[in-house]
Amino acid sequence: DVIGPTSMGYIGNADVFDALVEIGKTERVTVHINSPGGSVDEGVGIYNLLKNHPGKVDVIVDSLAASIASVIAMAGETITMTKGSKLMIHEPWTVAMGNSKALRKQADLLDLYQSSIIKIYEDRAKLSRDEIISLLEAETWMEPEQAIAIGFADSIKGCAIETPAVPQNTFQNVPKGVREVKLEKPSTKHRDHAK
Repeated sequence: DVIGPTSMGYIGNADVFDALVEIGKTERVTVHINSPGGSVDEGVGIYNLLKNHPGKVDVIVDSLAASIASVIAMAGETITMTKGSKLMIHEPWTVAMGNSKALRKQADLLDLYQSSIIKIYEDRAKLSRDEIISLLEAETWMEPEQAIAIGFADSIKGCAIETPAVPQNTFQNVPKGVREVKLEKPSTKHRDHAK
């Protein structure tokens, strides 16, 4: 699902916090990811909740960890990708309007977001900061083997649960094998994440 405020029906900090409380501090957690990304603030919050979970976290990319969902994946002590899954990183972006001062402020905020995201990737990657920046600028889509070579994943196991999908007209370099779909309005009913 899309990463965003729980109050709007997306997967957010509150969902993950509640699930971790229900699971318990000492329990090891397996997090399954199939997401096109979404809100940087919510995603970094989820990353921090998982990274700081005392029982440790294993991440499995079921089909797609794109955009901020790839940052969330970096919280795993182990990161496993399924055959056919994808991981994508890109520069953060926003939709903004206003005068020149307001737009410069938004550009500065995007630079701040990018800097914090790069630091998270650096903790896992076998690449220099400049190499990570180049991958972000290129909107890089990775198969499991490439993600492992870079250090963004550790192993490949199983098969993707469904074809990776992203909202239409969102990303520039969507590869073959990734569907572009109309983004449906999120459900606001309660989700049961802790299993």
